[in-house]
Amino acid sequence: MVRFARSVVPRLPWATLYALGDLAGAALYHAAGGRRQVAMHNLAVALGDRFTPSQRQVLARRSCQHLLKTLLEFVRLPELTADELRARVPLVGAEHLSAGLAAGRGLILVTPHLGNWEYMAARVALEGFPLSVIGRDSANPAVAREVTTLRRSGGVEVLSKARSLRQALNALQENRILGILPDQHAGVSGMPLEFFGRRTPMHPIPALLARRTGASLLAGCATRNAKNELCAVIGPPLRVSRTADRKTDVAVGMRELVDAMERQIRRHPDQWLWMHKRFRDSDESLAAR
Repeated sequence: MVRFARSVVPRLPWATLYALGDLAGAALYHAAGGRRQVAMHNLAVALGDRFTPSQRQVLARRSCQHLLKTLLEFVRLPELTADELRARVPLVGAEHLSAGLAAGRGLILVTPHLGNWEYMAARVALEGFPLSVIGRDSANPAVAREVTTLRRSGGVEVLSKARSLRQALNALQENRILGILPDQHAGVSGMPLEFFGRRTPMHPIPALLARRTGASLLAGCATRNAKNELCAVIGPPLRVSRTADRKTDVAVGMRELVDAMERQIRRHPDQWLWMHKRFRDSDESLAAR
């Protein structure tokens, strides 16, 4: 299926590609009954005080449409020239990347599953920044291989999930940028933190690595506007202290990171992956540990 898409999608005009994404995304919203309910639950937990139930339904549908457009854009990535990618995705805040790498300890760049995170990575790599990413592989080996090929086509080094910690440390020691998407549910290994006012386990690896190595920790995202124009924005460094109290240092660093991701999602609520089981009934027992 991915290979078929790679042979067809690059031939489509951009307007047709986005129209197809809207159509397929709307179909996904209506067909994915269980996941649609997950999205509605997440939206009620996170934004129930801001949007009515009918407005949350619209956001859930638009999120599906955005996801399909993001996937179609990703398939088209290898066909883009450097000039085309620069034109389609302006990069704001590159000076924060340069400043972070100037210290020689590497840099950790975090983005949630918001906007087009694949184009975010490709756009950073295009400017000559050495970028390695940790990504969760598909359960289908063939799909996983195709996704890795697409990412590498954008100049991004893909780290093995099985050896991600050692490879992440090596990347930082080599003064590379390490890209992480830590916004999904972390399970029993996570750090319980408030996210949209709900205690839920978050992956603490970004703050842990920043404290251990001295690498700068930055948050960014590449979001789209109503015309399907993307813009990648990198924020200034977040605070991660290195005191004798390791647990507090990591908790404070994660608190700053989670707040930054929450602000990004609140600005673009129709572009986050709401169909992921982010807020779960088990969170309360995990938070009590």
